[in-house]
Amino acid sequence: MLRYAAINGKANATADPMRKRLVALLTIAAVMLALLAAWPFVSAGRLKLAIRTGDVATVEQGVDWPRVKATLKASLLRMAQAEPRPDAPRPGVFRRMARRITGAVAPSLISRTLDSYGTAEALVALDAQRRRWSERLGRPEPKGLIAKSADLWRRLRHVSFKGPARVEITIATRSDPRRHTRSVFELRGWRWILTEMHIERAATAPAADKG
Repeated sequence: MLRYAAINGKANATADPMRKRLVALLTIAAVMLALLAAWPFVSAGRLKLAIRTGDVATVEQGVDWPRVKATLKASLLRMAQAEPRPDAPRPGVFRRMARRITGAVAPSLISRTLDSYGTAEALVALDAQRRRWSERLGRPEPKGLIAKSADLWRRLRHVSFKGPARVEITIATRSDPRRHTRSVFELRGWRWILTEMHIERAATAPAADKG
């Protein structure tokens, strides 16, 4: 009996360090996974901060401009040329005429606008102008980390990792909650880059999913 107890005690003494090492390894792995998951969101926050502070060089490096302009143009064209919902009231003559005119001029107008303003310098200037107008209209942006985080969580609609090097983030706009901005970030080298941007109506945007 004493011999069994001694053997059992020795086995437990050997198992305890192994168990502790396993727990430590699992904890380190969980922390590393959490950091990797947070990485693209940190990069998105840095890009937004660079736009706000006028750091043109960081904005230039953080965006794949040709792809962003191409995807943004395609989504804006879809919205401009979209047919009304089947359950929507039948539009009047003038509204139908306006829709036809919009559909005809939208491609060239959107292309010229994106060619003119689809640069880091123009984006910084437009963001500053947007914030000034928000202040004048009495709709200032939240200030402070807690208020900004709460506002972001309220408008967040969808987060989806499409593999280890691609993530999609869908956020409702402040001016119109029915309109969503879906941003795609991709890992290139050691940097997360904004590679796509889509403007979507709530009915066509991905279902709400924050997990």
